[in-house]
Order: sequence, then structure tokens, then C-alpha cells
Amino acid sequence: MSDGTVSAHAADMEMGVIRTHDGKKYHFSKADWHSSTITPEAGLIVTFEPTGSMALKISVVGRVSR
Repeated sequence: MSDGTVSAHAADMEMGVIRTHDGKKYHFSKADWHSSTITPEAGLIVTFEPTGSMALKISVVGRVSR
């Protein structure tokens, strides 16, 4: 598993991008989002399974403090 932050999310396309602490980017789709109570949005801290350039099995663990 890896961790990162949702850096972008397009609700109309049900897709987004997660950026890791070392700068890598992983794309995701709503189908790989494993939280039924929190919808994807920029600033969420997540864990996920990286597969190529895709993030799978995404779970929310927190929110970036502003």
C-alpha cells in the first residue's frame, strides 16, 4: 500500500489524481474509491494500491489541514 493526497478530482468525469510524497502521480476512477461516506475531493489523505499509473483500493485516512 502507498499513501498520498488527492490533488484533483473531476466529479462529472468520476476521475481524479493522487500525488504521493515523492511526487509520483496516480490516476483513479470512482469505482476504486472505497469510502461510502466520503466523496473524492482535493485535499483528502488516502492509502491505495498502486498499479502502474493507477491507484486502486483507495481508502481515506484524513484531510490536509488548511
